[in-house]
Order: sequence, then C-alpha cells, then structure tokens
Amino acid sequence: MPALLERIVGIILTLAATIGLVLNVAALVFLPTIEQSAVLTIGNTFTVVDSSLVTTTQAMDVATGALENTQVSLDAIEGTTRSVAQTVADTRPVLQQVSDLTSTALPQTISGTRGALQVAATSATAIDAVLAGLSAVNIFGADLGLPEYNPETSLAASLSEVDASLAPLEDSFNNVALSLQIADNNLADVNTEMVAVADSLRNFDSTITDAKTVTGQYKVVIVQQQQVLQTLNTQIPVAVTWGVRGVMVLLAYLVIAQVGLLSQGIEMIGRSGRRMAGKPVGELE
Repeated sequence: MPALLERIVGIILTLAATIGLVLNVAALVFLPTIEQSAVLTIGNTFTVVDSSLVTTTQAMDVATGALENTQVSLDAIEGTTRSVAQTVADTRPVLQQVSDLTSTALPQTISGTRGALQVAATSATAIDAVLAGLSAVNIFGADLGLPEYNPETSLAASLSEVDASLAPLEDSFNNVALSLQIADNNLADVNTEMVAVADSLRNFDSTITDAKTVTGQYKVVIVQQQQVLQTLNTQIPVAVTWGVRGVMVLLAYLVIAQVGLLSQGIEMIGRSGRRMAGKPVGELE
C-alpha cells in the first residue's frame, strides 16, 4: 500500500475509532441512568393504567348496584301492579252480580209490588165505599152512632200514591245497572292494561338481568387485565435490566474493538510517516 494511502486509511481508522470509542463510553456511562428512567416510566405507566382499571371496576360496581336497586324497585312495582290487576279481576264478579240484581231482580220485585199495590188500591176503593156507606146508615131514621168515615186521603188514594212513588225506582235501577255494566267494562280494560304493564315490567327485569351479566363479564375482563399488568410490571423491568446489561456487554466489546482499531490506525499513521520520511518526496510510491 502506498505510504500516503496508508496514512489516509490510518487517519480514517483513528478518527472512526475515536468517535466510536467516545460514543460507546458515553453510552456505557448513561445507560444505567436511561435504565432507571425507563423502569420508572414503565412503572408509572402501569400504575396509571392499573388506577384506570380500578376506577373502571368501581364504576362497574356502581352500575351493578344501580341495576340491582332498579330491579328491586321494578319487582316491587310489578308485584303491586299484578295485585291491583287481581283485585280488579276479583271485583268484576261482584259488579256483575250487583248489575244483575239491579237490572233484573229488583225491577221485578218493584214491578210485582206495584202490581200488588194496584190490586190493593182497587180493593181499597170498594172498602172506602163500604166504610163511607156504613157511616151514613141509619135504621128507620135512627142514628146507629157509627163513627163518620171521612179521611183526608182515602186508602185507595194512599195506595195509588205509594204505587206512583215506586214507578221511578224501575228507571233508577236500570240506570244503576247500566252504570255498573259500564264500570265492569272499564274494569276489564283496566285489568288488561295493568297485566300488560306488569308484563312490560317483567321484560325490563329480564333486560336488567342481561345488563348485570354484561357488567359482570366486564369485571372479569378487567380483573384479567389487572393480573396481566401485574405480571408485566414484574417482568418488564427485569427484561429492561437484562437488555441494558446485554447492550452494555456489547458496547464493552465494541470499546475493545475500537481500541484495537485506534491502535491499528495510530500504527498505520506512524508507519506511513516513517516510510514517507525515509524517501524523497518525488520517490513516493
């Protein structure tokens, strides 16, 4: 190799080895600090993530508690609704019986009573005539001393008034029967609506149960993630430490190699200098 080229190569090797040596030594010096910073950063990151998971778990617990309270309230409302519906259903037969009574039995009774009063009024007319006649009877001009029969209202008229007073009752009972029938129909609608509401509440209960199942599954996933984080939080710092040590070993090997290159470069520079000093300039190869 020409002396000049050898000198140039030696200078390049010396500079490269010097730069590499400085960089490797700096890396060896700062790697422990970088390792500590990396481990601390990773630990802080895992702590933040774990805190987020804990907060999420607490939120899940709150949501589950709210769902359970809602479910209890809905169960109570459903039970009350079904009880009301059953009460309405039990009331309908009573209304129907009263409706039948006011639409059939009582009007028939009133009608029979009025018929009896009318017959009695007819008979009372004859009785009034007989009593009036008796009070006026005398034998051969002799007064028998019978009390005079002259009431303010005759028996027939009294019976007729009673009969007339009973007449509106038939219409009243019919109106009551109609009102009861309407009430019975309304109660049937109420019973149907109450049962529908209770069924809807039961569907809501099923939905809440499904939601509680989902929140429980999420909590299981969160627990699993926390376990993974704990494992990583234990293993990653160890891995970083061993990784840094491996890098430091590699850098130490590079330092040794670069020291060798540096000595080789210095030797090449010295040898080329000696070669160049031993010859005239014009005779350089």
